[in-house]
Amino acid sequence: MVLEFKIENFRSFKTEQVFSFVAETTKSKPNNVFEVLLPKNTSVRLLKSGVIFGANASGKSNFLKAFYALQFLVTNSDTFKLDKTIDCYEPFLLDKNARKEPTKFDLTFLLKGDSNYIKYRYAIEYNDTEIIAESLDYFPNIQPANLFKRKRLDGEYHGIKRGDDLKKKGIPEKFLKNQLILSKFGSEPHELLNPVYRFFDDLSIGNALDKRQISNLVDELGKEISKPENEHLARQLSSLIKAGDTQIENIFAGEMSMKEIDSIKNLPLPDKIKDKIIEDNRFRIMGEHKVYENGEVIGYENFDFRTNISLGTNAIFAIGGLILKKFEKGGLIVFDELDNSLHPKISRFFIQLFHNTNINKGNAQIIFSTHEPLLMDKDMFRSDQIWFTQKNKYGESELYSAQDFEGVREDIPFDKWYMAGKFGALPHIQESLLSL
Repeated sequence: MVLEFKIENFRSFKTEQVFSFVAETTKSKPNNVFEVLLPKNTSVRLLKSGVIFGANASGKSNFLKAFYALQFLVTNSDTFKLDKTIDCYEPFLLDKNARKEPTKFDLTFLLKGDSNYIKYRYAIEYNDTEIIAESLDYFPNIQPANLFKRKRLDGEYHGIKRGDDLKKKGIPEKFLKNQLILSKFGSEPHELLNPVYRFFDDLSIGNALDKRQISNLVDELGKEISKPENEHLARQLSSLIKAGDTQIENIFAGEMSMKEIDSIKNLPLPDKIKDKIIEDNRFRIMGEHKVYENGEVIGYENFDFRTNISLGTNAIFAIGGLILKKFEKGGLIVFDELDNSLHPKISRFFIQLFHNTNINKGNAQIIFSTHEPLLMDKDMFRSDQIWFTQKNKYGESELYSAQDFEGVREDIPFDKWYMAGKFGALPHIQESLLSL
């Protein structure tokens, strides 16, 4: 569960910007909020969803890409070779000084403890060649305790300053300067740091505009529902795809035909590669449709999602499946352009699933971007769930919430206020510059 994410000097964001899932005190829409018990009988109220609106090139996607950059560094930097540059260093380019300054990420989140949740704060600074700073704090009581801090050593290496709870825990003394310390604990056993690494690894980050990613999600779901132990997920997906008015009666995992397998085996490739192709493509999602004659149902026919089902239906299935899986154990979904290829009613339906306490039992969270004002609905969102991005005169993206404006009540028509320009974050079209 995420509480807060701070970013600075990343892509179009120059100065520090803060996104928060911490709910304001209003009692509006109680199903959109959940309460989490912390140590010493304290608690925090968190939001289940957040939506970001803004004009094209205002920074919506860049903010969401910051989640990916942080996840990428945590889960991959342990494989970076000596002297390899850090490719996800993308500072603000419209200021010459910022081009040389580090990117900063600071994420506060919760992990399940024995009897309550424990708050963690992970912060890093980096440039194109090294991790300049890295620290991990946690709050086993009300006050924070540091687990580790990074320290620079002479030469090519960085070291670690352990907190009291990490002393005598067998952590290496030296790290390459371009590798995160936390990144090591995706492969090294450690009872305190493995769950933190897993939190970042479990972040689900996607883009509805990426057809390849949607296709990969569909293929992954095909593998999963082919397993007998995932029969419940298969039933849920069938219900979801029917609820989306796709006219698909049922979905299931179909196997590659022997003819297809033989054609792959005859390819002029090494056996290991052919086996990998077969393994990756053995199962595919099939949709069962009614077949009619003279207006009467005469049977059913199965169609392959890859070749016979629309991109929109594939998106419903892929995104819906991702959401259903996240509901099982909780966690965060970050999705750019959620409404792409989806009707606004489908997008609305997906978000309402997060707010349904009977379905989202693990209190999963979602943050997504959209251009669709119809989703800015006072009946669906609270003011602290609605966020905006816009650029100032220097080309710097700014992130802010509807909650930041005076006079905003929970019963105002957010969409009408937005389209009237009261929240900003609209494109400024200069028609006078057009010459046809």
